[in-house]
Amino acid sequence: MTYTPPFMVNRTDGIVVDGDLPAGATILATAADSATASINCSAQTTTEVSMELQGDGLVDGTVRELTVGEQRSGVGIRLYAKVPGDTGYTALPRKVTRTFAAGASTWQTFFYAEYVRTGGPVRYGHADTVVNARLGRILVPDMTAFPFNRIINPVTMVHLELIRPACSIETGSLNQEVSLGNYTASDLRGGKVTPAWQAFKLTMASCADPAGLLTDVTFGTAADADASHADLFAMNANGPGGYGIAIETGDGAARMRPGVSRGFAAIGTGSSYAFRARLERSTGNITAGRIQRPIAVRVTFR
Repeated sequence: MTYTPPFMVNRTDGIVVDGDLPAGATILATAADSATASINCSAQTTTEVSMELQGDGLVDGTVRELTVGEQRSGVGIRLYAKVPGDTGYTALPRKVTRTFAAGASTWQTFFYAEYVRTGGPVRYGHADTVVNARLGRILVPDMTAFPFNRIINPVTMVHLELIRPACSIETGSLNQEVSLGNYTASDLRGGKVTPAWQAFKLTMASCADPAGLLTDVTFGTAADADASHADLFAMNANGPGGYGIAIETGDGAARMRPGVSRGFAAIGTGSSYAFRARLERSTGNITAGRIQRPIAVRVTFR
């Protein structure tokens, strides 16, 4: 008996896994592939052929949970096979009885793999190749027909990466206009009014699995800072004088300084990061003018 190189469950680009998927949900089904073994019998032989799912971590008898960093990944693999005489695919494990004619014959097996959620948190990263390398095998275990178990086709995995879904902020949040209010220059000069905080927020458009993820938010660059107050944003050219723009977190706990990134725990889809902005006194004379100050916002996830 000779066989072609092992059937490989191999995805070099990795698999994006949504942690919100319920246990049992299909993440991805691969296209079918085949492997062919050559068999030569000195006489007609009828024997059992066993198709097994190998290794630890069997979840429901047909799913093997993969590991990342030697810990449960929350993702399992199910192998399907179709052999001569089958009309469709059947999940491993299974056993069939096959009669091999005297002389040369072949045994062709079609495989495909299905990745499913097994429940619990998803552990992202590269699957443990050594532990997960042997996924399955097709063998002839009949000791009376053969001197020892004969492998027809092994199934192996050489690479698999579980990738966290990308997170993003709503486009409208990143392109919004925040009104800072209307004031008379004379009231500001006389201290009759104090510019009020104006609330705004950045809303998560998509972040299915925020656990363990950080969001870095940066408003502007260092070049946007007021010349006299590094924690204020300078006014626009030809705008009013004597004031700068302050931005801080919605609860007032942290100032968002120009060009300085601040990290936040990632939040789920539809949730928002709250901020607020207002005018604050800088230096120089208070003059009238219109505030129209664009500030670039950079949001990164890690």
